[in-house]
Amino acid sequence: MDKQLTGLITRPHPGADDFAAMLPGVPDVVSPNMDVRPVDATPPTAEVVIITSAHAIPAVASMRHTPSVYCVGKATTQKARAVGLNAHMAGSSAEQVSIKRIECQRCAS
Repeated sequence: MDKQLTGLITRPHPGADDFAAMLPGVPDVVSPNMDVRPVDATPPTAEVVIITSAHAIPAVASMRHTPSVYCVGKATTQKARAVGLNAHMAGSSAEQVSIKRIECQRCAS
């Protein structure tokens, strides 16, 4: 008898439900382990910002001086561009992003 796997999805909403929809036929338990909420703080000034989650885009977009933005992943890069940020994809995973790679991209721009 084959035992059916159940997926535990801990990603925050709304991403958790979107991810669950990508697993047709897999029973899942959506149980976000955190709630993403903005904080009441002014982002610091920076020349370059690395965005590892689309949740950070509103804060970066609200900065007085809009920096060059390097994003992890295609979807995050597209969302950052959609709100007018000068966004570049620095890699498809956090592991691929490095200062050296970003410096090389800045030199080529």
